[in-house]
Amino acid sequence: MGNVPSVSEKEVLEKIEKLKTIINECHLDFLAERRFDSQVAEMLEAANRIFLSEKAKRIRAVIPLLIAEEGLCELADVKRYGVLIELLHFSSLVHDDVIDEASERRSEPSLNSLYSNSDAVLIGDHFICESIEYALQTKHNTAVIGISVDAVKRLITGVMMEQMLAEGGFDFGSYRKMAEMKTGCLFALSFGLPFVGTPRCELGLRTGTTFGLLFQIYDDFLDRSEDHAEYNIYRAMSPEAISEKCREIYAELVEDCRQLGVERSLRQVVIYLKSHGYFFDVDVP
Repeated sequence: MGNVPSVSEKEVLEKIEKLKTIINECHLDFLAERRFDSQVAEMLEAANRIFLSEKAKRIRAVIPLLIAEEGLCELADVKRYGVLIELLHFSSLVHDDVIDEASERRSEPSLNSLYSNSDAVLIGDHFICESIEYALQTKHNTAVIGISVDAVKRLITGVMMEQMLAEGGFDFGSYRKMAEMKTGCLFALSFGLPFVGTPRCELGLRTGTTFGLLFQIYDDFLDRSEDHAEYNIYRAMSPEAISEKCREIYAELVEDCRQLGVERSLRQVVIYLKSHGYFFDVDVP
């Protein structure tokens, strides 16, 4: 990636752990300012135990902070962007657990296993509302809310498309469209919101969408032997064909990051994910 200074894995891991702490503290400060009705307080406490779990990778939330470290935006704003994105991600996980009838999330009992499905869905909705509260406190709040609402609509559409892919017979084009909506939408916020109010925002959204596509493909790679994964891309294409697609997509991602000026951020994100066994063994130029 051009003349981007090298950084060691140890430095990256230490830095990202500190950034994760910043995100958690920002959220805790927000909670301390709020008083919740006793009817939902217990459920929100259970939800926040899962949200604040050390097992959360927080990669979507950390990316804006890494971009801020490159001097491309203000840290005060991107901290709120990071929590906003993480809240949207968490709400989607709560809804996923209901759909999948999951009993556990981040080594904690899932909300749908503790309470009814309808209560779990409503708590997921509550976290979406919290994300809007964060958005209201940002400098470009109208634009941030508009972009975030669009991301949620894309996420919902992507989940619906995924259910249709489960019927089988899909190609990579259909899969890519689904993955860019379902997974790419929140990564689009990670790379795009730091540039909100500037001409680079659209490129940031595109960059994050591409990153999310690769993230989803690797998630499918990890789940390729699961019986329930009818929509898994590894059931529709050979590993060799998928690897070739990934090389092409990764080249697109690197070029967009170069244009955006976030090569160092991409490098650190890939190092972090690979250290946790969660990304392709790609070379980071």
